Amino acid sequence: MIAIAIDDEPPALSIIERFCSGIENLEAKKTFTNPLEAIKYMKRYPVDLLFIDIQMPGFNGVDIYINPTNKPMVIFTTAFSEYAVEAFNVNAVDYLLKPYTKDRFNTAVAKIFDTLKKSLQTDENKHISLRCNYNLVKVLISDIDLIESFDDYLQYIPEKKISYQNDHEKPD
Repeated sequence: MIAIAIDDEPPALSIIERFCSGIENLEAKKTFTNPLEAIKYMKRYPVDLLFIDIQMPGFNGVDIYINPTNKPMVIFTTAFSEYAVEAFNVNAVDYLLKPYTKDRFNTAVAKIFDTLKKSLQTDENKHISLRCNYNLVKVLISDIDLIESFDDYLQYIPEKKISYQNDHEKPD
């Protein structure tokens, strides 16, 4: 699972990186003190989990989370308890109130893994992220019938757009 963190306080980002390093199957790929850089990054690269502070100079973490087209799961990290209801209204998996312990952090991340496990148990929630026109697009795996590669590019074709000359050409 790929995670990024956004916080205006570098020590808070260091704590997130350190706590993530002790969790199997979780990689804190990048950290950002500038939310605009994080938004650009999320448009280019798939992110599964976002740790984000709510109150940053000039930015509200909830507003930042609402904007991306491919929303990762989110855990809000903040020193302010008054934003908790707002955070859960945007489907946050958890809300860590600073200063939080490693055990509390691990509990929040365990919720993420539980959520993933439940979503993988239903076929309709299985998807992959594909880069399309400089953005990431989530595509349900069940909607893909054919993927073609062209050097560094790929094209996916939904089954309804494939025409077969004979029924025996259609793959099983």
